[in-house]
Formats: sequence, C-alpha cells, structure tokens
Amino acid sequence: MERRRTELLQSPLFLIGLCLLLLNDLVFKYEFSNPITGKLSDFAGLFIFPFFFAALFPKWIKSIYTLTIAIFIYWNSELSSGLIHFFKDSGLMLHRTIDSTDFIAFIVLPISYYYFINQSSKRIRHRKTSLAFISFISLFSFVATTAPRAIVSLNIDSDESYSLNMSKSDFFKIVHPNHGYSNSHKENMNDSLFYVYYSIPEKLTDITALVKIKEVDEGIIQIAVLNYTNGYVATGLGVREGDKNIEYLETMNTENHNKYFELNFISPLKNFSKSINLYFDNKRIHDKYLKQINSNQE
Repeated sequence: MERRRTELLQSPLFLIGLCLLLLNDLVFKYEFSNPITGKLSDFAGLFIFPFFFAALFPKWIKSIYTLTIAIFIYWNSELSSGLIHFFKDSGLMLHRTIDSTDFIAFIVLPISYYYFINQSSKRIRHRKTSLAFISFISLFSFVATTAPRAIVSLNIDSDESYSLNMSKSDFFKIVHPNHGYSNSHKENMNDSLFYVYYSIPEKLTDITALVKIKEVDEGIIQIAVLNYTNGYVATGLGVREGDKNIEYLETMNTENHNKYFELNFISPLKNFSKSINLYFDNKRIHDKYLKQINSNQE
C-alpha cells in the first residue's frame, strides 16, 4: 500500500462526503442556517480530508489521520488566533468561531479510516481525467470551507439597555466564550465590559457589539449597549448579494442596529436553551491579548 491510490477518490462514500461538504458550504449554510448545517461541514470534512491525503500517501495513513486531529484541534482553539490575525492583517478575513461541540465530529474519523482500509483491498477502475477533476474539487473544498468575509468598521454608539430575569452567573452559563481566555468565571463576574457576537442571518452578517453587563438586583441583569464596533459580511463563491449586504450594513443607523440586537441577541436570551448560538469575550482580556499579538508581530 505504498504507491499512490488516487483511484480510491472515486469510492462512493468519499464522493458523497465531498458533495455534502461543497453543498453545505456553498448553499445549505446560507439557505438554512441552523445547528445541522453548522456541524455538517465538520463531519463531511473530517471524513474526506484524511481520506484524500491517505490516497496520495498511503504509507503514512496513520500519521495523516493523527495529524488531522491535531490540525482540527488547533484550528478550533485560541491557539490559532495568531494565525487568524495574520490573515486579517494581510487583507484576508477568515471566519472561525471556537466551539468545543465541534469536536463531536471526531467520531467520523475511525469510520473514514476503516473505510479507506476496506476500499484499499479492492480494485477500482478509474479514468485519469475523472481523478484529476475530483482531486481539484477536493482541494477547492478544503479551502472553501471557511468562507472569506468582508469587515465593515461601524463604531456606532448606542444608549439602549435591556433588563433580563437572570443572574450574571446564569448569563455566562448560557452565552459561550468566543475564545478560551474569556472562559474565566471569576474575572467575568468582576468585570462589566464585554464584546458580544451575534448574527443577522438574512444578511449573512455577524456583528460585534461592546456592552456593559451588571447585576442590578438579585436575579436581574442589565445589558447596556455602548457601541456596535464591527460587522463581518460573508462574501465569495456561493454567496448571493454579498456586495448588497455590505452596502446595507454601511447604511444602518443606531435604530437599525438596536432592532437587530434585540431580535438576534436579547430575544434568544429570554428564550434561552443549551443550543443558543451566542458568544462573548471579556473586553479587558481580549484587548490585552490582541495588544500582545500585535506587539509580537512588530
């Protein structure tokens, strides 16, 4: 099994996984934004990514599958933040949200591994032109899974505030830390300034807002919006009306932003569930981390 086995790229499950990955990243995520589409790319990607490279280098199959685990953990942890900021400074906006629940997709790796072993024992007829096309599409799918985004600087002040029937401690149990360094309950309880992140699904846009969170009474918190700082709009292949969404975001005023904040951040909090898709960062720790990153790059 030392020679290349690129004909295995025509295996049925590999082709199904490749189609699912492309359809999800280029169509489903934008048409049906939900927890299923959020995880489908992880499962499909972890199935076909090591399979593809194992077909090229079958001698290193175990190392490839092990390295796949390491790469996925790195990308889905705060360790990759430096790389993200490097791309950002280079003008390429990559989208990556740290979510530990993504690691559930690891269960597909042994399925992929044993399927590769099973297919390796078979003789598969192939055409070189078909394999070249499949290889090109596969490589494209690996870089297309993280859609580029355009950043729109907002800096729009707001004085809107909301009262919620929950403690500050409950808030941090419901809303997820966007980076690992924000996962400090003690510091979050002592601090009051936070960046919060939420989506405007119909505009394929994510918003970052600076808020002040304080407990005004037992079991009651007040969230005051201070500033809408940035917007990130999905662009690239498969994204319809990306330019129009950027233009719309650039023309939004405080009233528009307050409306979306209430609809897409406050309302889900009032009807919270464990699957709520909202994130935060501790401003003090986040700014300190970015300052350190920028200092190291100088």
